[in-house]
Amino acid sequence: MEDKLNPTFDHPEVFDSYTENKPDLIIHIGGRLVSKHYYRYQEMNPDIQIIHVTNVDTNHDPGFSNNVKIVCDPVSFLKDLSELELESNSPISWNDFTQKKRDIIEDSELSFPFISKNIIENIEHETELLIGNSTAIRSFDSYIHPNKNFPITTFSNRGVSGIEGFMATLCGMADTSEKGKVLVLGDVSFKHDLNSLYMLKDHQEMNMTLVIVNNYGGGIFELLPIAKERDFLPLLSTPHEDNFEEILKGFPYIKYNKCFNKHDFLTQFKEANTQDGINLIEVIIDTQKNIEVYQKLKTVKL
Repeated sequence: MEDKLNPTFDHPEVFDSYTENKPDLIIHIGGRLVSKHYYRYQEMNPDIQIIHVTNVDTNHDPGFSNNVKIVCDPVSFLKDLSELELESNSPISWNDFTQKKRDIIEDSELSFPFISKNIIENIEHETELLIGNSTAIRSFDSYIHPNKNFPITTFSNRGVSGIEGFMATLCGMADTSEKGKVLVLGDVSFKHDLNSLYMLKDHQEMNMTLVIVNNYGGGIFELLPIAKERDFLPLLSTPHEDNFEEILKGFPYIKYNKCFNKHDFLTQFKEANTQDGINLIEVIIDTQKNIEVYQKLKTVKL
């Protein structure tokens, strides 16, 4: 099954491969995708037929590319589709490609891809995962293991500027479900919602883990073309030297941990994920080393 699963279109190799090997039909299951490259692919290939299957009768087609929209239960649709014995041989096998990328992530320094991959792979019980925007959600979208079912329900949202309000959202989720919670945020997003730390006090009996990835600024801009504009970059990345450990001392009901390497992160996350209470793990990553991991990942070819 794994060789029939495609990596996201955010990997340029995937985009290029399906430009050369165009499918006759795309069946889009569920809501709108995070990837802008998937929608760029649609715009570049208007001859490909697209069927959108969703249980919500709202517009998820920004490029008006869908040919057919089916409003139904997606699981029932897939079950019926599997009984048709359609041809499913893909012209591309992604096994070696994805394994090489996973090996790079595991063998390199602590990075966003390592964090997202290992959070997914080390959640053992039913959990609601809330993913912040910017680098966080892009990393989860690109670097997780495809050959395993995970007991995870995933959530995200989009604030006015894209990054605020996630801890408040986490509190709202805690009001409606007793499942364990994991929140993954960048440091700037965390700073934008510090007041919501007060509301966490009402959920001390719940298994709740907050992973704050701190690269002391908006590190995503180092991964974008704007990074070449070195004089302008600080206006976007808003670098800081804030001490989160000191801030958390004002919230004694939150257990604080800090890590600088892969081993400590895995140890702290596994421990937090199996005990009740509010655990916050501040993960310090080096921006330059994080960039180097992304650069290594780009060297993997089909």
